[in-house]
Amino acid sequence: MQKLPVTSFLFSCVLFFLIAFTACTEPKPVTFESLVEEGLQSGERHDSLFLGYYFGMSRQDFQTSSWEMNRRGLISGLTKVEYVNSDWLPFEAYIEFFPDFEDGLIYRIPMDLHYRDWAPWNQDRFSDSLAVDIAAYFSEVYGQDFHWLYIPEANRSGWVSVRGNRAISVWRRDDMLVRVVFRDLTVKPETTAGG
Repeated sequence: MQKLPVTSFLFSCVLFFLIAFTACTEPKPVTFESLVEEGLQSGERHDSLFLGYYFGMSRQDFQTSSWEMNRRGLISGLTKVEYVNSDWLPFEAYIEFFPDFEDGLIYRIPMDLHYRDWAPWNQDRFSDSLAVDIAAYFSEVYGQDFHWLYIPEANRSGWVSVRGNRAISVWRRDDMLVRVVFRDLTVKPETTAGG
């Protein structure tokens, strides 16, 4: 039986350790579930949303705040809040939303948005462009990176960001509409809200 030279043995050991180290340090693929897990494990809380709304806001405070903004002409609507955005997206957008409450507190806000001058011949006003614009804006405002991932709630891919307890999902519903969902991941509702 022939013995391996020491240099071959050392080379084999070094190669083995390099392969093992590389396998251990390769980043795991980012998934919706991995973002949620990482966010919850961070222990951070991020409750601020938009227009002064926040996770944990009581139904009464939501109604009072909305009534005041309605009185000032910033928003309209009762069973669905309607808001026209003209300053943070490239084109004027129509936004409709109403929060979901658990134990009388906001834990989720689904929003539907579309560019007001959407038309079949206005390609730059389609929902795919709007979704990218929304994700870019929210990334800047909330300091959260967005990833293109499969979103279980939507049963399709879209833009997802998680920071601490706050998850933001953005996806295309059809050629015109984009759905955005803000969700407090620490709240497990007793009943599933429609989305």
